[in-house]
Amino acid sequence: MKHILFALFLSIVCASAQTNSACAIAVSTGKTRGDCIPYYYGYANYKPANTNHWGFYSATNRMMAIGGTTNDSIQFIGLYGDSGCSNGVVTFTNYSPQYQFALYFGTTNFSTRKANCITIVGLTNGP
Repeated sequence: MKHILFALFLSIVCASAQTNSACAIAVSTGKTRGDCIPYYYGYANYKPANTNHWGFYSATNRMMAIGGTTNDSIQFIGLYGDSGCSNGVVTFTNYSPQYQFALYFGTTNFSTRKANCITIVGLTNGP
């Protein structure tokens, strides 16, 4: 469901040199079939707080995103169309200059009332 990554949701980003903590409010979907996870019950999209940027900027050649539980999947999509996903942790090599992320919740045990956060390593808010 790559098109979901383009939706804009409330996001708060606290940046440091090479690590960002990105937080977003989750959207409940009910049981939905997914590309990254067989079924999910909700998702949260992550973009930098600076809405002038398409996504987080690559700061290193190797990047990682960590979030959710073993029941959840985290997905990335690059500006040039490269993408991937994995449970809990996704590691990838820099191909695109910018990336967006989504966290898909594999159980109903998530909150649509508080921020759900992921940790992004090797990317920054922007130049």
